[in-house]
Amino acid sequence: MKKRLIKTIIITAAVIAGGCMLLSAMRFFGLHFPCPLEVATGIKCPTCGATRATMRILALDFRGALSYNLLIYFIWAFLIKLYLEFAIGYIKYGELTLHRGFFNIFACAVIVVWGFVRNFLGI
Repeated sequence: MKKRLIKTIIITAAVIAGGCMLLSAMRFFGLHFPCPLEVATGIKCPTCGATRATMRILALDFRGALSYNLLIYFIWAFLIKLYLEFAIGYIKYGELTLHRGFFNIFACAVIVVWGFVRNFLGI
């Protein structure tokens, strides 16, 4: 169990560091990665604008983040919850398990509904 804990801490630190470096490079060089779904179909996916919203959060512009994606805080909370669920399952049992709890199903439903709402209502 101790070995799995150390491995999880190292991987987590590497992912966070890599994400921060990528976001910093994007901000420094003014890079923007368009959503493949929006480019191909013209339809915004539920997470369109999440990268720019995250950059606004890191710049402490919490209201500005909402202008890119209204669900950004919900999406990040869901992703963190999923990560913790996976990490704890791996550390304790050596398995990557995902529970089909109410919140996971509810969160997925909210994200799918948001995808429809943002395209049909133009939000």
